[in-house]
Amino acid sequence: MKNNPAFIFFFIIVIGITSCAPAPMFHTHQIETWPKPVLQVYVRPDGILDFRNSSALIGRVRLFLQDKQSVSEAMARQIKDVLLQSRIFRQIEVVKEETAGKDVFATASEKGIDYVIAVEIPHMLAPAGNTPGWLALDMKIIRTKDQVVFWSSYAEVNLEMRHGQNYIIYERPYSQAPSLSQGLDAIIREIARAIVTM
Repeated sequence: MKNNPAFIFFFIIVIGITSCAPAPMFHTHQIETWPKPVLQVYVRPDGILDFRNSSALIGRVRLFLQDKQSVSEAMARQIKDVLLQSRIFRQIEVVKEETAGKDVFATASEKGIDYVIAVEIPHMLAPAGNTPGWLALDMKIIRTKDQVVFWSSYAEVNLEMRHGQNYIIYERPYSQAPSLSQGLDAIIREIARAIVTM
C-alpha cells in the first residue's frame, strides 16, 4: 500500500491542506481559573517560617465598607479552610460570634493557641456585568504570648472578565469574572505559597 500512487497522492494533498490551514479555533492548554493577586510582604522574620506544628485563631475579619457579622464569619471560615488545605498550620479556629467582642489575644491564650491571625478587608467590590470587581486584604500573623508580629502582608486582586476564549464550535467573547469568594481564595493561596517559599 505504501507504493500505491493513489495513496501517495492523497497523502501529499492532506499535508498541503493542513500546512495552509489556519490555526484551530480551540485551545488545548489549561485555562487559568483563578485571578492572579499582587502581594506585598511587609514583615517576615529571617530564616525558615514554619507554622506547621502551631495552632492559630482567626479573629473577626474587619470589613471597612460593609461590616456585617455574617460576611465576616463566612470569610473567616474560607480563610481557615484554605490555610488548612495548604498545611500552613496544624490547627485553626475561628472566633465565635459570642466571643467576637472579647480581646482576641485573651481568647487565644485561654485556649492555648499559639498565633492570632488578624485580617482586614479595606475594600471589596463584587463584579457585575461589564464592571470588574476588586478585593484587597491585609493579614497579620501575631504570636499570642507576646503579640510579636511574625507576618504582615497586603494583597489585592482584580476580578475581571477574561476575553477571547475560542471553542470548537463558536468563539465566546468573554468568560464570567471571578467572584469575591474566588478572589479571596486566590489571595489566601498566594499568601500561603509566599509563607513557605520566601
